[in-house]
Amino acid sequence: MSIVIMEAKGNNGQLELTDSTLRIKRQGFSAVLSHGFKGDREIPISQISSVEFKKAGVFSAGYLQIALIGVPHNKPNDRDENTVTFFTNSQPAFEAIRDELQSRMVAAASGSKPATPFRPATPPLAQGQPTKPAAKGNPVVGCLAILVIAIVIGAIASSHNTDDSSQKASSSAHRAIGESFALGDFTYRVDKVRTAHTLGNEFTHQTAAPEATYVIVYFSILNNANETKVVLTDDFTLVDPQGRRYSPSSEANTALMMTSENKDFLLSELHPGVTKRTATAFEIPKDSLTSGLYLEIPEKGLLSTGKETVTIIK
Repeated sequence: MSIVIMEAKGNNGQLELTDSTLRIKRQGFSAVLSHGFKGDREIPISQISSVEFKKAGVFSAGYLQIALIGVPHNKPNDRDENTVTFFTNSQPAFEAIRDELQSRMVAAASGSKPATPFRPATPPLAQGQPTKPAAKGNPVVGCLAILVIAIVIGAIASSHNTDDSSQKASSSAHRAIGESFALGDFTYRVDKVRTAHTLGNEFTHQTAAPEATYVIVYFSILNNANETKVVLTDDFTLVDPQGRRYSPSSEANTALMMTSENKDFLLSELHPGVTKRTATAFEIPKDSLTSGLYLEIPEKGLLSTGKETVTIIK
């Protein structure tokens, strides 16, 4: 195996640069969400035609995307096999790989040596100096950290866009219950909606607060991509006529899962061309059950910004 000269760890994957190849790895929680369980890809640098780079912002991820000779160029997104996303703390490592790749590409085009020579990932050990095993991170902690970061960023972005999104959604046409629509790689349909004050069975149950009720949304989701996707299915939001936004209730969804209502725990595995029917539950005030209540469904993917809305009560 070639010696790794530079490496960068992103949100949905990692990059390793050797003397002749760029290796794209998909390890970690976010990588599994966007790409499934894929192996490493070893790409000869001679096959790279360009490098597209976007810096990370305070509330947005950056990305490094490569284009390959003779291969159609896709729009950068976290599901693209040639794109790796990152936040500001990882940006310097991605900038270094970008600069080295571009230097190599220019040198190859001109037939000269690259202006910046390759540097080893670690300095050589002095003679007689004992070697130390590389420290290994805890993969579980890493996955949880990525999930927490994604949730925090989503919450911050949501808090900044709540007013605008609520106004836009309320003024635009909503989808109807029973209507199918495409969003990103998936086709959705809200099949039915019901309310309940208590959820569960004799072994486990949850009861809504006296002034609240549970709203259970049953929906179908079809994977239109060519590969299996592992996704979050509890990423919907209920918005009431007052503009108040409600995330799914973890207690209510646990009760749903225990009653076997086709409810997965946190993640769902979606196979290409196979429709999955599942449900998600919210706890909202009873006074929100009035005309204007709607469901907001985001496009899946860290860099995705699309969404659709479905009318719950006309």
